[in-house]
Amino acid sequence: MRNMVRILTAGTLVFCLTIGVAYGDGTTTAPTLTAKVAQKAVAPGATFTATVDIANAPRVGALQFMMKVTGGESGTITVDRIDAAKNDPDYVFRSAQMVDAFDPQQKRLGLAVLNGTVSADSGMVATITFRVSDDASGTFSINFDKGQETLLRDADAGPMPLQFGKNVSVTVSNRTPSRIDKAKRQ
Repeated sequence: MRNMVRILTAGTLVFCLTIGVAYGDGTTTAPTLTAKVAQKAVAPGATFTATVDIANAPRVGALQFMMKVTGGESGTITVDRIDAAKNDPDYVFRSAQMVDAFDPQQKRLGLAVLNGTVSADSGMVATITFRVSDDASGTFSINFDKGQETLLRDADAGPMPLQFGKNVSVTVSNRTPSRIDKAKRQ
């Protein structure tokens, strides 16, 4: 009986340690899409770009995303174009035979690996060009549309969990920031 207790205890310990190594702090890290902008302030009528990165993405077979812009006091910021970041050295799909397509009506990008999958600890997916309306003002929030238009699939077209980075804020103003304003932001 004592040996059986030791065996069960040892088995339980091995199982717990294996789970601990696989999941670290007890949580899994799902693939994460993040949008980043270099310009936090833009003028009405301007265009600016953002990049889309993905991290913690094993066995990706396909990715589709649509952006969502909210906020502002007036006017709009809209997606003008989304391009796969094929020329960027950190492009996630660089080593894969794949296809990409921008849907100009729905303003979404789809990428699909034709053979196999792609795994990425982190890397770039796309560049987005946004257009600011002439009457825009205020602070806008940019992130991904978290509905059915944004999805991640494995090689068998099975759904994969997907997390999203924090919202990105872009302020639209006619005012040129002063040195004091710039110092406050840093």
